Amino acid sequence: MIGEGTLLRLEALLEGRVLPRFLQLCQEVGQELRSGRVDFPGAFRLIRSPIHGMTHWVRVGCLGLGIAEAAWGGDDRKDDEESLLLAAFFHDAARVNEHLDSGHGRRGAALLEACAEPLAWPSRIAGPAADAIRRHQGQGGEIRHGAGRVAAALANADRLDRVRFGDVPVDRLMHLDGAWQDLLEPACRLVDRVDEARVRRAGLLAALAPARE
Repeated sequence: MIGEGTLLRLEALLEGRVLPRFLQLCQEVGQELRSGRVDFPGAFRLIRSPIHGMTHWVRVGCLGLGIAEAAWGGDDRKDDEESLLLAAFFHDAARVNEHLDSGHGRRGAALLEACAEPLAWPSRIAGPAADAIRRHQGQGGEIRHGAGRVAAALANADRLDRVRFGDVPVDRLMHLDGAWQDLLEPACRLVDRVDEARVRRAGLLAALAPARE
């Protein structure tokens, strides 16, 4: 079955790439916040939220890499995949509420950019990630116009994870990457597989939580 094989591949991406990179990001970003080198009030306020918190960020990172594998092709994906993981980690990290928060994309990008200099992330990595975060809450043509593949993959992955609400992605809001439709069924099953218990076992909440105290 295509769905089963895709789910197994997503699990491999989750364990092999997303969770290890997110743990590293939690540790590095947490250190910058604790040291005061990055001062960003409200950062990671909703980290434990089942709606817009770490579980969502992890699933978006996993689905985004699934899109990248299927849609991008070639051997030159390393930088853009790293940008995509950064974008998934930060895209809702500056949300201040669970509902309408029209500025959260802009603030999430600003938080990433605040971390980029002390953590020495090169502009070729941080730039596309910040652009993707700014664009991800756009609608239809607004988000598609001029969007690069990192922004497209983040937006589609974010919308795919709306299955956690029982929603089905709306075609007119999705980028035409030729990949997201095959990830719809696996995305539904990923919701149960990536819960708070799993991200806690991976050490993600503990690594970043002290930075918010």
